[in-house]
Amino acid sequence: MNQPNSSRSESGTAMLVAGAFIALHLLLLSFSFDAIDLEELEYGNFGIALLDQVEQSWQSFQTYPREGSRVLLTPLVAPLFAIFGSSLWTLKLAGILGASLWAGVWILIARRLVPSSSLIAAFLLFALPMPLVQRAAISASSSFAHLGASAWHGLALLLLLPLQPTRRLALSRLVLSGLSAGLGLFCGFALAPLLPGLAWFITIKYGWRPLLYWGLATLPGLGWAFHARDATRLSSQGDLIVGLTGLESGGAFRGEVLSQAIDNLWLTVVYGAGFGRVDEASLELHYLPLGAVWSLLLVSGLLLAWKAAASNSIKDPSQAQLARRSLLLSMLVYLLVLLLTGFKVEIHYFDGPRYLLPMAPLALIAALWAHTRLPLQRRRILLTALLFSHVLGFALLCRPAVFPAPWTSIKGYEPWVRRQFIDTDLQPQHIESQRLPRWTLWAGLSAAFEAPGERSWPELQKLPQRHGLLQDDEAREEFWRGFGVGVLLATEHSPPERFIPADTPPAVESLLWQGLAMGYNNTGCQEQILTRLFKAAEDHWQDELWYGAGRADIYCKRYLQGLPDSADKQAFSKGRRDGWRLDYWSGDGELQVSEAFLNRLYIY
Repeated sequence: MNQPNSSRSESGTAMLVAGAFIALHLLLLSFSFDAIDLEELEYGNFGIALLDQVEQSWQSFQTYPREGSRVLLTPLVAPLFAIFGSSLWTLKLAGILGASLWAGVWILIARRLVPSSSLIAAFLLFALPMPLVQRAAISASSSFAHLGASAWHGLALLLLLPLQPTRRLALSRLVLSGLSAGLGLFCGFALAPLLPGLAWFITIKYGWRPLLYWGLATLPGLGWAFHARDATRLSSQGDLIVGLTGLESGGAFRGEVLSQAIDNLWLTVVYGAGFGRVDEASLELHYLPLGAVWSLLLVSGLLLAWKAAASNSIKDPSQAQLARRSLLLSMLVYLLVLLLTGFKVEIHYFDGPRYLLPMAPLALIAALWAHTRLPLQRRRILLTALLFSHVLGFALLCRPAVFPAPWTSIKGYEPWVRRQFIDTDLQPQHIESQRLPRWTLWAGLSAAFEAPGERSWPELQKLPQRHGLLQDDEAREEFWRGFGVGVLLATEHSPPERFIPADTPPAVESLLWQGLAMGYNNTGCQEQILTRLFKAAEDHWQDELWYGAGRADIYCKRYLQGLPDSADKQAFSKGRRDGWRLDYWSGDGELQVSEAFLNRLYIY
C-alpha cells in the first residue's frame, strides 16, 4: 500500500474510533446525572464571555488561574454554546469531543508501536477504554486537564513517528511536536513529567541537533505557561510544586511523601482502572476494588506474552521498539514524580484518580502488545476479559433511573468565581437575557470589594449605572443582591449591617439583606454566619433573610429536614425557586422542577 493510501487509512481509523468514542460516551452521559462540579462549570466561562462580549482577562474566570487550557481550549466551547445552548450538556459535549481526539491520537500511536496488532482489537480498546477514561470523558474538567495532558503528549509523540520510518525527521514535524509539547505545558504542568521520554527518543533516534530544534519549539508554550503563573508566588516559594500549583504538602491534595507513595501504589493497583458506582442515596461516586482484577488481568497477560515472545517470530521495526521504550520511560518518570511530590490518588471524589489518566495509554498499548504476542486461544481470552470489564465499568456508571439525564437544564458556566472580580463595564445589550442576571450579580459582588467600608447612599446608587443598569428590572435587582453577597464576604468578621447606609431606599435595602443571606453558602455554609444575620436584622427584614437562605440552600442543603417554626416558609420557597431559575437553570429544559429535584441536586 502506498503512503497516501496509508495516510487515508490512518485518518479513517482515527475518525472511526473518535466517532464510536463520542457515540458511546454521549450514551453514558444520558444515563449519568449525579453531581454538579462548580469547578467544571468554570470551563464554560471564557466561551460565555466571548458570546456576551465581556472583555475580561481569562484568569478571572477560574478560581485558581493556573491552567492554560481554559484560555487555549475553552474558547472552542463558544460555538457549541451558540449552536446547542449554554447548558452543562453542551459543556460536557465539548469534553467528550476533546476526549475523542485523545482516543484518535492514541490509536494511531498504538498502531505504530505495535505494528502487527489487530486493528479490531485496537479499535475496541480505545473506543471503550477502562472506566477511568470513561468517567473522565464526561467531565469537562478532566478532559481538558489531565486527560488533555495525555492528548498533548500523544500528539507530540505521534508527530515524531512518521508512517515510513526514516533516519532523518522533517524539521516541520520536529517543530510541530515541540510546539504541541509547549502548548500542552501551558495547558497543564501534568505534561512535564511525560516529556523526558520524548527527549530521549529524539536523541536516540535522530540525534542531538533535532533535540535542540524540538526544545526551542517548546519555548513559546513554556514561556506562556510561566507568564500565566503568579510570578510572586513562584519567586517566594522554595517548593516548585507549590509555586506552580498552589497546593501545599500535607493538605487535601498532597500528603507526606513516603506514606503517600505507598498509598498511591496500592490505590493505583486496586482502584486505578476507575471502576465505580454512584450511590443512589448520597449521589456520591464510590470507587470499587474491581481495579485489582483488571490489574491482575493485564499483568498476567503481559507475563504470558513476555514468555511467548521468546519463541515468537514477530520482529517489530526499530522505530516501534524505541517508541515503546520512550513511552515506558515517560510513564516511569511520571509515576516517580507522582510518588515524590505526594500528590494523592484520591478515591473520594468524582474525578479522584485523575492523576492516573496520563498513564492510561500505556496500559492499553501494553494490553495490545500482549494480545499480539499470545497464542490465539489466550489472545481471545485476554481481549474478551478486558473488554468485558470495560463494558461492566460502563454499566456500573450508568443510572437507568435518570434517563434521559437533564444536563440540558443546568447551566454550563459560572462567571462569578471565588477570589475573582469583574473589572470591566458590562454591556447589557450584548448579553443574552437569561445570562445577564448572573453577570450583574458578579458585578455587584465585585463593587462591594472595590471600596470596602461605610459609604453613603448617593455613592452607592451610582454603581449600577456603570454597567448600563438603568431600569428597575431583575438584572438590576441581582446587582444589589450581589452587592449584599460581597458585603458579607468582604466584612465576614464585622457586622455587615454597618455597611448598609441609613438612607438606603427600602426596596434596595431588602435586596441587600437577601444578598447577605445568599452569601453564606460561599463561606462554607457556616451556620453561625446565618444565625448572626438573623440576630442583627430587624423584624421586618427577616423574610428577606429567609429568601436569601432559600437561594443558598440549593447548595447548602441545611433545611432538608424542615424549617424552624420561626421561618418565613413562603419567602424561603420563593428563594429556592429563584435560586434554581437564576443560579442554576440554563434557560433550556424544564423550569418548573419539583422540590424533590431541588433536594436531590448535588452541587460540590
